[in-house]
Amino acid sequence: MAAFEGQAPWVVGIEITEVAYTHQGFDPEQGVEEQLVRRAQSDGKPTAGLETLPEQLGGLIALSREDQVRMLDETIDELKDLKSETHEVTDAWRHGDATRLAALLSTEYNSMPSLYKPLVTDRNQHWLPELEQLLKSNDNALVVVGALHLVGPGGLLELLRKKGYRITQLD
Repeated sequence: MAAFEGQAPWVVGIEITEVAYTHQGFDPEQGVEEQLVRRAQSDGKPTAGLETLPEQLGGLIALSREDQVRMLDETIDELKDLKSETHEVTDAWRHGDATRLAALLSTEYNSMPSLYKPLVTDRNQHWLPELEQLLKSNDNALVVVGALHLVGPGGLLELLRKKGYRITQLD
């Protein structure tokens, strides 16, 4: 508990979640993004982010203290189901079931739209021009984002469809 002293509630929530995933056997160094970045670097391919770390954290920092505490409360409440929920999300992702994935991932945000907007919707809007540049380029590109950014209202796939892009899911 001493490690959390003086930390913002959103920081405590992230730290608790990371510890919980580690206890479930997940290694942060073996995440999808980390593996892809290492592979790109070993292949001599460039990598870049869609946002800086301060931009990424800005949505959390800007949350009201009340929303941060509610987010922390929900995080702690959801820990009891972490293993089963992680399995369900992973299963839906592996099977390409976007509808199920959207339903699973959006549950916690439906109860707190003030969190969904800065963490998902606003960031997706911010990324859209850069994604369009990549789509218009003759170069190949791989874009890696969290699954919640792809599905549901304000998801990147919906935003791109509205801009006239044809989205095709690959198996």
